[in-house]
Amino acid sequence: MTACTLEEKWQPYMVAPLVSFFGGLVLLLPFRLVWSGCREKRREALTGLTDTQNRLTAMRTCAENVLIGNSVFSKVVLILFRILDIVIIVVYLTEANMFDPQKRDECGPVLHDRLQLFWLCLMCVNTVRFFIKFLAAHDKCLMWMDIYSVVDHLTIIPTFVGAYLDRNWLALRFLVVVQILKIPNTLQIIHVLRDRNQIRIARAICIVFTVWFLGAGMIFILENNGDPFHNYGNGQALHFGECFYYILITLTTIGYGDISPKTVLGRVFIVAIVVFALAMFGSLIPELGKAIASRDRYRSGYKRSYNRRHVIICGEITFETISTVVRNFIHEDSAVQNVDIVIIDKDKPSTELQAFFRRRFNDVTYIRGSVIDIPTLQLAKARQAAAVFILTNRNSPNQDEEDSVNIMRATAVKNLSSDIRIIIQLHRHQNKEQLLNIPGWSWQKQDGDEVICISELEMAIMAQNCLAPGVVTIFSNLICMRSSPSTKDPQWMKDYNYGAGHEIYSQIIEAGNGLIGLTFAEAVEVCFVNFDVLLVAIECEDHRGRSKLKVNPGRRIVLAAGHIGLFIAQDPGKIKKVTNYRQSQKDVKSSQINLVLVKVDDEQPGAQVFTSDEPYSPVEDLFEYLDETAPPAKRESIASTKAEEAASASVSDMFDVSGMFHWCLGQSIEAATLDVESVREFDFSDHVIFILRCDADASGGGDAVVSGGARDFGLYSFVSPLRSSSLPSAALKDIVFYTEVGAVKAEWKNLAHFPRLFIYPKTRALHADLWSLSIHKCSMCIVTSMSGASVIDNAVVDKRTILTTMNILSLQRLEDKINTIGVLTNPELLRKQIAVTRDFPLLALLESEASVPYVDDDDEDDPALPLYLTMPYVCGRVLLASVLDSAVSCAFMNGKALRLIRALATGGEISDLERIMAEGVGIVRRNTLLPDYFRYKRRSSLSLLSLNHGPLEKFQSCTDYGELMVKSLRAYGILCLGIYRLLEEESKDPSKQRRYVITSPSCSFKLLLSDKVYVLKPYQLGTEENSTV
Repeated sequence: MTACTLEEKWQPYMVAPLVSFFGGLVLLLPFRLVWSGCREKRREALTGLTDTQNRLTAMRTCAENVLIGNSVFSKVVLILFRILDIVIIVVYLTEANMFDPQKRDECGPVLHDRLQLFWLCLMCVNTVRFFIKFLAAHDKCLMWMDIYSVVDHLTIIPTFVGAYLDRNWLALRFLVVVQILKIPNTLQIIHVLRDRNQIRIARAICIVFTVWFLGAGMIFILENNGDPFHNYGNGQALHFGECFYYILITLTTIGYGDISPKTVLGRVFIVAIVVFALAMFGSLIPELGKAIASRDRYRSGYKRSYNRRHVIICGEITFETISTVVRNFIHEDSAVQNVDIVIIDKDKPSTELQAFFRRRFNDVTYIRGSVIDIPTLQLAKARQAAAVFILTNRNSPNQDEEDSVNIMRATAVKNLSSDIRIIIQLHRHQNKEQLLNIPGWSWQKQDGDEVICISELEMAIMAQNCLAPGVVTIFSNLICMRSSPSTKDPQWMKDYNYGAGHEIYSQIIEAGNGLIGLTFAEAVEVCFVNFDVLLVAIECEDHRGRSKLKVNPGRRIVLAAGHIGLFIAQDPGKIKKVTNYRQSQKDVKSSQINLVLVKVDDEQPGAQVFTSDEPYSPVEDLFEYLDETAPPAKRESIASTKAEEAASASVSDMFDVSGMFHWCLGQSIEAATLDVESVREFDFSDHVIFILRCDADASGGGDAVVSGGARDFGLYSFVSPLRSSSLPSAALKDIVFYTEVGAVKAEWKNLAHFPRLFIYPKTRALHADLWSLSIHKCSMCIVTSMSGASVIDNAVVDKRTILTTMNILSLQRLEDKINTIGVLTNPELLRKQIAVTRDFPLLALLESEASVPYVDDDDEDDPALPLYLTMPYVCGRVLLASVLDSAVSCAFMNGKALRLIRALATGGEISDLERIMAEGVGIVRRNTLLPDYFRYKRRSSLSLLSLNHGPLEKFQSCTDYGELMVKSLRAYGILCLGIYRLLEEESKDPSKQRRYVITSPSCSFKLLLSDKVYVLKPYQLGTEENSTV
């Protein structure tokens, strides 16, 4: 054994791989030359292949399929090959760690050593892999000479030679680390690495590790064996770990000097590898730095935290929309806590968004990708998401296209999982029906999918502002969560801030609650007097099990267990007090307002009581009449009234087929279009002027026309609340659209059957046109603008609205007014009318928050004030489209709050109307079907009432708001919502007599005679008592 270990036999291990390598080349090169010369003949004889050739071709194809990675089996094989390479490296390191320098060429028995036997088996598998590659290669010579084949020759052949000689030679086995370079390609094939930068970084890491490992392995062999020309006597004993460490400090140019090569070959190798490594790293480090710098740091997935939910926001991602949506989540009164936000967008975030993410890095994750891409949704953990918000681009030039894209996003999310809740924004309400075709769309169930139609909601809110000027501020503050007032603020700001801090809450009335058995009016009195909580509506089920929302039903509804109350309150703590209210606590504070809570006497006017088990819906009667499967008695009862209704209804009180709107015979757009002469004949008063400024693209005129014709502005959603059947005929206001005729033409088919609509084409003489329309006598002037082109600079998105508003504000100056109307026939009479006129009731729809100060020509607000404390906002003169972004988070936290907002804005339940529109009957038909359709008019409507005249005149003696609330509720069923108070009570300048909005003041709030009151007014009040100011 001693003679064996001292005798070095490295020659067979080196000669054998060289012979196999060059011998193979000698055989392959002549064969390749002959094969290339016969290529043309092979192509001609391709159809005449022998069976042997066919089998060889089939074998090569099979080998290619194994290595190419196109199938699952092929990918599994490639993964197994990479695992094989790693196992081989681990076995080598194990052997190197057990290496004894005194036994460099140790004799056997090799086959009796388990580790050596395992290495031999691994090399056998490697041999099979080599022949598979050889068989699959089209160019055998190139395959034979590539780096991986050379490594196979230098590692496989010596292993078999050692087994034959019964000796263990470790020298060149470290070369197996070269196979590590194949790992990035394999990871790319199996789709682990997708991004180009990821592949670059993986390849760079593998190259650095391979060079490092090869250098350590070479030093390990050279230093432990010594120089052959020194008879192997000048070596030193180094472990592989020490060699690994030495190469690292050498290539990084640190060089501690604790380890240095002793052999000549070792020193020569270090010089060579340092020169090579410096050259390689010189080209590799910039490439690696470039890959890291360009790496998309927003492609990492969301990491869920324990006890935290997350929502996904996608679609139109801007700083304004994200900050608006997130604002409600972080509010102190938010009903949803511990919610993370995941944002998906195809573009990199803007500088403002990046700063926002740095401030909110704990709960906001940004993923760059498309929501239509399933892997992106998986990165965002969409299956576990509490909801997915899909935001729309409000400034999109093509609304239908934008809605289609959002509907596709919703479809992709539902395809991933139908259980994911979606809250989506759309432009046009006509596109809602497309969502119903998505499998898994569930808008009827509790916390189901929600659709927020931009044009529908903002137009409906503006319409309600025509009935109750300033109510737009109440809507905005209820949708957005506001902070508490500061003690340093002036009194008017404290009052406004108190109202701005109110939100909508919903609470189930459980068994044992003291409200059970009371009528709605009585429950309102109890909640407001005792807890400063305003009960606005009740949600209950009808006899079909469908959920119905009853807004201020008065004494027609008796509360029962299971009903859901919708409250307006300052904070959730007050709602908890209502929840814990019991019968024994009645009359706790009734003495404060000198009123005793009693049961409503059924003999009082309008005191008919209906329980939730006896609801009435004319829409259901309509569908029962249209349904042939309905009970015959029901159908006959409905049909018997057709002739009677047709004969008795007059033109002034006709209603549409649903009974929800006033109806008239259709008129052409030409008949509704006015000129200067006809405007003077009408002499409009207490009317609504709707100014719509739009360019040629948006109106359908000019050279450039938006795809599909003129743009749909959603005017139907503006007109329908103003033509609600809950309004008496005498209370209907004339509506004049001051715009291009082309802007209204596309929507006229939906407007033609609404009474008292007019169009006045705009000219270049804006002042003269507005005076012709009697702007000084209008009840409300709406200013909005639309662009048919995409807006690049958000700072000028409202330029048309701002310029028009500034022109209107200039009309309030007396000298300008007189000069402007000097061409009219009687300027002296008009001077008297203007002198007693206050500032014009104005409402501007703005897209950008930066545009708000321009709406007030005398704005002295501190620039540091929050937007909702600026004077135009406080006075109800602006509606910001960004408020509808807050509606998304509002719908997530409390879907019933959004339902109430819709009902108040549109004047009724939208679902009823949408069912009718889906059946195609719409408003183009007069109501001749329903026997008792006037009962559907018994809906409450928003109004602004004065304390000096009208229904509330008899309550002028009330000093407290709570007393007014109870008395008006008992006498007329009027539900008070807030106060519209003069900002400067002592001012005698009409232009400075501005009012501000106070939402739901406290019970002890002191009233002034000049106050006006926002109310929900029942229909049964006669027109003579319905005075609105």
